[in-house]
Amino acid sequence: MTTAVDIASYIESRFKWGFDNTKTQKLVYLSNAWSLAWTGKPLTANPFEAWVNGPVERELWKLQRYSFVPKYEGQLSAEDRELIDSVLAAYSGMSALELVEISHESPWLAARGDTPPKVPSSAVVDAKLVREHYSRLAMAGEGPKRLGSARIADARSVAETARTVSARWKEALDLLASR
Repeated sequence: MTTAVDIASYIESRFKWGFDNTKTQKLVYLSNAWSLAWTGKPLTANPFEAWVNGPVERELWKLQRYSFVPKYEGQLSAEDRELIDSVLAAYSGMSALELVEISHESPWLAARGDTPPKVPSSAVVDAKLVREHYSRLAMAGEGPKRLGSARIADARSVAETARTVSARWKEALDLLASR
């Protein structure tokens, strides 16, 4: 699976000057969050922790702190790049501080629980809560617009697919129905 470092490498490759570490972290988080909302799957399995300034992926943070994000080597699928580009179109013009404010939403708050605002926390932000939160935003028409991949199927192709699937499963369904 894709890592947060892979996502950060791609994000930084899209901009000649790159971003500061905080902004990159938030763009990686938002890319993962919108992937959960739009596809039901995360871009990365790496957990995000509820740090003081919003969600942070620890392995990426260590790399940013003690080294640098490596050059992008083409490790993302076209679909993943398209999804990230949708997020960048909506958020890359914002400052790191604005992105920190955006990331302080219900999944982050739930992970922090009763932890005071300026006290460090390594609590993991629940991906299920992230998916639910960003799915609600998407359903309300808020947030980025997904670029390019939205395809509307015509009724004929949907009916043909339904017939094909039904035929494939007919024997198994008949067997189950007879029990």
